[in-house]
Amino acid sequence: MKICLVGCGKMGSSLLEGWSLLNLINEILIIEPNLKNIPKELIRIKKFYFYNDLTKIENSNVFDIIVLAVKPQVMKDVVIQLSKLNIKSKAWLSIAAGLSVNFFENYLGHNQAIIRTIPNTPSSVLKGITAMYFNTNCNSQIIENAEMLLNAVGETIKVNDEELMDAYTAVSGSGPAYIYYMVEAMIDAGIQIGIHPDNAKKLAEKTLVGSAYLLENRNVDAQELRKAVTSPKGTTEAGLEVLMRDNNFFNLVKNAINEAKNRGKDLGKLQS
Repeated sequence: MKICLVGCGKMGSSLLEGWSLLNLINEILIIEPNLKNIPKELIRIKKFYFYNDLTKIENSNVFDIIVLAVKPQVMKDVVIQLSKLNIKSKAWLSIAAGLSVNFFENYLGHNQAIIRTIPNTPSSVLKGITAMYFNTNCNSQIIENAEMLLNAVGETIKVNDEELMDAYTAVSGSGPAYIYYMVEAMIDAGIQIGIHPDNAKKLAEKTLVGSAYLLENRNVDAQELRKAVTSPKGTTEAGLEVLMRDNNFFNLVKNAINEAKNRGKDLGKLQS
């Protein structure tokens, strides 16, 4: 596969780190105006070619997929520039939150194969999860190539209703930040009750990693794993009583995910 990656910020770099471990891709041309922000280990990879100017791809061969990994706020300017260049791609794949397939069809053409996706940052360690929506111009080969590209950095879920993409974004695209924030809270609480900061950090982080491993590798859902840790009248039950009182924790998480979903819809409206 020959790929063009437009935008190599945090999410683009995460994908690129995952792809760097694979033999799947023969060549990736990367357009990123701020080359100094790209990790040096990525720049050294021979099959990655970095440029800071979109016009560098004008006379390139046909790409299998052009991956659009810029922020929603600047996507309109980028796709307008791309539409004016003499380039061809079998498919266009967006990782921008909130931007609909119709947004890209309006600028790139209604005959173009458009893939709307929302990966997440664990893709950098091949543990990502990506929701994918394909427009009707995507044939079976394009679908296979796109799924192969993102399965290479984790797992994929095919979404048939585009209206749900903002919901998927809110849960998995933004989800790592919620989990990291929970770890921050655990570290801070540990320090407040007397644990050395280094130890509090290690305890919270290793607890997250170990718990995630159990969740992934045991054929048991989260509720059952929680119950297995919770002894009647024990310490875990005492802590959970605080989190579960009046559904406080559930409601906070639901509200956070709803706000993220709504922001995705707002981003789409602002850029359309």
